[in-house]
Amino acid sequence: MDICIETKTISQLDGNNISQRKQLFVDLKKVNLRIEMIEKQKIKGVGDINIKFFHRFIKWRRRKNIIKGVGVRNELCEEPKRVKEMVQNLYKNIFFEQPIPKVRLDNVVFLNINKEDNDLLVSSFSKEEIRAAI
Repeated sequence: MDICIETKTISQLDGNNISQRKQLFVDLKKVNLRIEMIEKQKIKGVGDINIKFFHRFIKWRRRKNIIKGVGVRNELCEEPKRVKEMVQNLYKNIFFEQPIPKVRLDNVVFLNINKEDNDLLVSSFSKEEIRAAI
C-alpha cells in the first residue's frame, strides 16, 4: 500500500479529500492490527521451539525442591504423613505467639474529677477560645 502525503492546510481540504484521509486512517489501523497479530504469532512460535527445555527445567526444579525427609533430634523421618506433621509443628512453634500477661488493675485507686471540671472538658469550644488560640 503506497501512502502519498500532501501538505495542505485544513481549509484547502475539500469533502473528497477528508473522506480519503479518513479511509486511509481506517486502512492504517487495519494494517497495524495485522502487524501486531503477526508479531504475537512470532513470539508464540519462539516459545514453542524452547518448550521442551522449559518443561525439563520445571521438572528438575520440582524434583529438587521436594522434601524427601526431615531430621528431628538425630532421627530421619521419610514417611510423607509424618514429614508433613513435623513441618507443620515446626512452623507452628516458630510463629506461635507468646501470651501477653494481662495488666490487672485491682486495688488501684483512680482520682476522680468533679462535675464542673467534667463539664468543662466535655463542652464545645467558644468562638473567643478559637480566636485566642489562632
